[in-house]
This record gives sequence, structure tokens and C-alpha cells, in this order.
Amino acid sequence: MWMNVLDNWPRPSALGFYAASNSTSIGNVIYQNGGEGLIFYGTVGTAVSSNDLVKNNVIFDNFSVNLYFDNTQGVTADANFVYDHPFIAGQTFDNLLETSTCYHDDYGRRLYAINLALADEPPSSSDGKAHLANITVTNNIFAGAERGFLDYYDGTSTAEHGLKNCLIANNTWVVSNVPMPGGAGYGWNHQTDPGNDTNSVVENNLIVVQRTGDSFFSASSGVAAGVAVDYTCSPAPGLAPPSQAGRRRTRAGTLTA
Repeated sequence: MWMNVLDNWPRPSALGFYAASNSTSIGNVIYQNGGEGLIFYGTVGTAVSSNDLVKNNVIFDNFSVNLYFDNTQGVTADANFVYDHPFIAGQTFDNLLETSTCYHDDYGRRLYAINLALADEPPSSSDGKAHLANITVTNNIFAGAERGFLDYYDGTSTAEHGLKNCLIANNTWVVSNVPMPGGAGYGWNHQTDPGNDTNSVVENNLIVVQRTGDSFFSASSGVAAGVAVDYTCSPAPGLAPPSQAGRRRTRAGTLTA
């Protein structure tokens, strides 16, 4: 898709690619959609998605996730501008999805969207396993959301989520200074078990956290071997870097890998 404006309410996503290969989203404006803004999802059986490109898009103010790669492979996201305006209660949608047990309250009229998510949700694949791999995220700007970059899984029983052959480089995250009810914000939240990350690099990124209650980096197990984290820094003082058993490089003010 080239040069479109996509505005849709309520769910689902504005632009979705399922089990796609050789697909492109270039130069689109995607905003205020009732689900995700742009999503690639679903690796089906042995059919591996590949050679997909997300480039020069402007994506903002979508309901749950602005840019989402879910249980898919072979996608490059380069030079996109992804952001969220601050949450303002008076500008949400009354009675939206009020029958839902998850999204029926005031907070759920518009979620505090995640700017970038790499995930493995089991229903997105034919076998219920985690397949996310070979994702490249470079030269993007992510701004304004209280939740910058999340990678996680939600219940796969085998081949669980990890960053596998992923490159996250030369990006900027600026986390909002507006508090998020019910929890702290973060620049990068890494939710994986040790051993599932393989051959991945997170380097030369800038993560700006403006509130002391928010986290530059958060993870239940830190960053294990399998992800090299080099020269990714936060200018905010007093934020502890994660530790890692793999490659190590340090600089003043940087995240230590």
C-alpha cells in the first residue's frame, strides 16, 4: 500500500497483513483506529513470511498498539514516525466496548498505546507456537507513548517467545511525561525466558525517559545471552541499566550489555 490515509473506528486494525510475504506499506498515514494501527501477523505452519517492508509511514493515536509485529517473520520497519498524543479523558469515546470485560471502563475507551510491539500470541499461528523472528527495526522515531517498545508472549507452551535474529538499531524512543494510571511507563520492556533469545542485536538506540517513576529498561530476567545490547543509552539520570551474560560494551550513560 502506498500513500493512503487510514482512519477507522472501532476495531480491528487499520492495516493488517496476515502470513504475508513481499508486502509493503510505504508512505501511509494511519491514525485513530479502534485496534492496532499497522500489524503483520501469523506465520502459518511451514510457510514463513519474508521480505516485507514498512517504510516512511506516520502512525499515531491507535487504540492498543501503533506498530505491531505478532508471530511473524521477515519484516523490516525503517524510517517511520510513530507517536501517541497524551491521554486526555475528555477526548475519549463514551460507552466504547462497554460490554467487554477488558475494555469497558474509562481507561479502556482509549488505551495507553504501545508504540512498538514484537510479540508471540499463540492464536496468530496455526500451531499455537511462537515463531517471531528475523525482524529489523531501524531509523525510526517513536514518541509520546508511555509504553515505548514491548516484546513478549502470552501463553505459548513450546518454542516460546524471544528475539530471534532481530536487529533493533538507530531508533529513538521518547517516553511521555504524562503519568499512566495503574502502572509505570517504560522505554523497553523485555519479557522472555533466558535461552529463547538468539542472534539478536539492540544497538545505537536513544531512549528518553522523562519521569523518575518510569523505566528506561524493564525485564523479569534481564537481558540474557542471545541479545547483544550495545550503545543504547538514556540521558535520564539514576536509571539502572540491565545486566547481560553475553557481549559487553560500556560507555558513560549507556545501557550495559
